Amino acid sequence: MWARATRAWGGLAVALAVVCGAHAALAQSVTVTVVNQWSSGYQADVRIDNGGTTALADWVVELDLTSQITSLWDARLVSHSGSHYVIASAAWNTSIPAGGSLTFGFVASPLVLPTGVRVHGGDTGAPLPSATATRQAPTATRTPTRTATRPPATATRPAGTATRTPTAAATATRTVAPPATATRTAAVATATATRPAPSATSTATHAALTSTPTRVVPTATGTRASSSTATRVAASPTPTATAIAAGGVRVTFARTSAWDSGYNGEIHITNTGAVTISDWTLEFDLADRITRLWSGVLQAGGPPRWTVRNESWNGAIAAGANVAFGFSADGTSAVPSACRFNGTPCAFEVAPPPTSTPGAADAIQIAGVDQPFVPARQITVDQGTTDFALSLAGGAAPAFSVATNNPDVAAVAVVGATTLRVSGLRAGRAGLRITDASSGASRNVGVRVRTATGGLPGLPDHLAIGSVSEDIDTDLALWRGFGSGDRNTRVDIRYIYLNGGPVGGWYDWQGGGGNRARSFIHESQTLGMIPFFVWYNIPDAGEGYSTDLGHIQSASYMTAYWGNLVQALDIIRSEGGDDVVGLVLEPDFIGYMMQLSGKQPAEISAMVHTVYDSGVLSRRVDPAFPDTLVGLVQAVNYLIASRAPNALFGWQFNLWASLSDGSGIPATGLMRITDSLGVNAGRARVASEAQRIADYYLAAGVASYGAHFVSIDKYGLDGGFDGAAAPWNSTWFWNAIHWNNYLLFNRGLHQRSGLPVVLWQLPVGHINHSLAADPYRADATFPDLNNTTQHYEDSAPTFFYGDRFDTGADTQRLAYFGAADPDHPDSVSASGSIVEWREHLSAARDAGIIAALFGDGVGESTRGRGNPPPDAYWWIVNTQRYLAAPALLP
Repeated sequence: MWARATRAWGGLAVALAVVCGAHAALAQSVTVTVVNQWSSGYQADVRIDNGGTTALADWVVELDLTSQITSLWDARLVSHSGSHYVIASAAWNTSIPAGGSLTFGFVASPLVLPTGVRVHGGDTGAPLPSATATRQAPTATRTPTRTATRPPATATRPAGTATRTPTAAATATRTVAPPATATRTAAVATATATRPAPSATSTATHAALTSTPTRVVPTATGTRASSSTATRVAASPTPTATAIAAGGVRVTFARTSAWDSGYNGEIHITNTGAVTISDWTLEFDLADRITRLWSGVLQAGGPPRWTVRNESWNGAIAAGANVAFGFSADGTSAVPSACRFNGTPCAFEVAPPPTSTPGAADAIQIAGVDQPFVPARQITVDQGTTDFALSLAGGAAPAFSVATNNPDVAAVAVVGATTLRVSGLRAGRAGLRITDASSGASRNVGVRVRTATGGLPGLPDHLAIGSVSEDIDTDLALWRGFGSGDRNTRVDIRYIYLNGGPVGGWYDWQGGGGNRARSFIHESQTLGMIPFFVWYNIPDAGEGYSTDLGHIQSASYMTAYWGNLVQALDIIRSEGGDDVVGLVLEPDFIGYMMQLSGKQPAEISAMVHTVYDSGVLSRRVDPAFPDTLVGLVQAVNYLIASRAPNALFGWQFNLWASLSDGSGIPATGLMRITDSLGVNAGRARVASEAQRIADYYLAAGVASYGAHFVSIDKYGLDGGFDGAAAPWNSTWFWNAIHWNNYLLFNRGLHQRSGLPVVLWQLPVGHINHSLAADPYRADATFPDLNNTTQHYEDSAPTFFYGDRFDTGADTQRLAYFGAADPDHPDSVSASGSIVEWREHLSAARDAGIIAALFGDGVGESTRGRGNPPPDAYWWIVNTQRYLAAPALLP
């Protein structure tokens, strides 16, 4: 059923357009175009054209619509009474000049077209003729492009899940180390004007996950700058004026991305004086038209003069600190000039050009896709054959070849020496590596193949596999250097942590400005992989019940938190564009609250009102969220749904959340309760605890505002970390019976929540003495893990992928890992000292799991990535063997 819904949502054969005729006196018209639709609703663009001779100020659109508008962008909902909607301008697009136009968008359910549409400025205006439906062919999606940024020179160290013993004494905190390159500076909260109202009811289906979410946010002029894969461009020409203003500030401009009709830019203001600046206003000339603005308020503007003042949360600039705001513009990438800061003349410094991925486009160019000197990160093609002309910079004679990491999605070849031929076989993603033997140049570029109906691919149609992956040379070298067959190195998803808290955390790492997130999206797209982020910022340098509770009850911390979340969502929206970006939300946080607070979510106080005080949401426009844990969770979901409609998001659950004194759960944890109670009684308890935990998280609001999935991990370290010598006494080194308990638990979460499940942070180590053939060593099996740092055993990959291994003379290992499961007699078999576990990703799919993300949670954990991986390729080889015949989703 899910697969059929996916195909329905993936794309439209036609688009429905509602065109309202121009009013004779006002000469304004409104066009409502249904750009995407699915079984339960649709997305529409609303374009206002001002054909008059004067500007239309403070515009308002009124319409009658029996559908429920669940999401709105680039406009604000003034009122909704019955079927009558009143929608007004956002803060940045209040005026439509004579002869100009703008576009806002909404999502509504069910598919019913609006009638009685009228537009006016302020309180004036006459109704336009009622809307009528027409059909028009859909416009082909244009995929502007952007290069990836250079990986950091040193590895950044993500924080993983703490080493947790599942007892009621889980109040201990742990230290979460930032990357070595991180600098702890004041966080600059960035946000755009508020956007109301996605639905508070979860309607997520697998269709919403396996096709790109269709609520793509257009810019105010209809150019999809913020929802496209824009291109990083070279810096503007160096200005002749000095960059240091007399007023004690330094003003820097950088173009961060570009496409065929416009670009994104950022302006940074650094306080070079000795005292704090309390509020600021920046005036400047720019010949291009600004169509969208974030982290600032556009007070006045129209080419060439613009005036921007601070938002409520970023007015103060401490000595030596800086703030930034960004914008989208239509035009030729002009350089701002003639600036005045708080009335004092200043001048712009132009930032240096961004650094491209090594070898990406210095030599190899793709005509019709690349911009001059700016390589595409990915190419989007229809199913069938598409040709692209290749060339070498400088016109040298080439000797091109090409390879793909996903031949099931895209077959590729170089035809006639200089033609790249991409044959889209089915919807999905692939990574290409184009090389030139004459120069030694190599370039990676991603490919997206559309659905048969023209939609963009979302999550794959099989249970997806992912890996944690930093943007460092060793990790990227593994993915870029893919081979074929067992020596391929493809995954469906890469994930990374956005952590460290709102002050001095992820946003300031890797050069600052959110480059950690930007780079990760860019690199994932070049590899043909979907980026996922683990959003992990209610804690900062450490975590625990007391730390998390203290943070959500701190007005200053939560004020910074909302701004930091908006920074991430703006990056996901602007850099991800029409691509899926995943978000796993706040690991362990709700688990601590359930286990240790003794309260229901609605009884736990939180400083949610700070989301309004900071200006991130508006009390007059956005929903009223209470000052409780429930309000906090709902506000997070609402912000994601309204600000980053390309994000797929879900909250992380915990196996140990219901564990407390008197619970009857053993110290070794819920999954091992069958050891003492037996399989029948133990599994009944596992099922009841899954229900209890799911009910608590659902009461906290995790399924609100269209959440797409629920997520759960196993543990942050491999079982062999403390259990290799005696797995039968270990909390986390499970046998197949325990893993089948885990699948039962996940099935319970899926059924109770009504949402699919994403597993993350599954350990990578495998059970030793594997008998599988090692393709990296001729006529050999994989070497054993020695149970030292980053080389520990675990049973997770052995269970999910399946394996045969030899327990040798260790009869206790044989008895433990060879134990038969009476409910799953085909799960394990043993002959002599040889034990075989069958693959269980098909069983995981049947339990409602749609993705399994593997990776180390803390530094000691085994790693399946790197060049070479510390586990000697066991995990990545078995991943390729699974992906050759994956578990298709129903």
